[in-house]
Amino acid sequence: MEMKITKTEKQPALRRAMLVGEIHYEGPTPARKDIKGEMAKHAKQPAERVIIRHIESKFGQHNAVITAYAYEDTETMNSLESKRTKERNAPKKKAEGEAPAEA
Repeated sequence: MEMKITKTEKQPALRRAMLVGEIHYEGPTPARKDIKGEMAKHAKQPAERVIIRHIESKFGQHNAVITAYAYEDTETMNSLESKRTKERNAPKKKAEGEAPAEA
């Protein structure tokens, strides 16, 4: 997966930065957590404070446009983002009876 940030916009009133980038990949669209990690590196923020808002890909093409927000602090992120958005961006939790995945 190759990522290129095309636009960075500081939003000081909301204590965040908006990042727009393009990714090029082979196979299926990369997982949200993988994209989130790459965006966090570019934003120089921990992955916990990066929210992926949109992953826009077109059928049959191996590229997508990503829109993400990198927050300065967790309190601001929790007050501005909806519960559904935070759940989609949270790491997956394993069910109690679920066996661990083997490599």
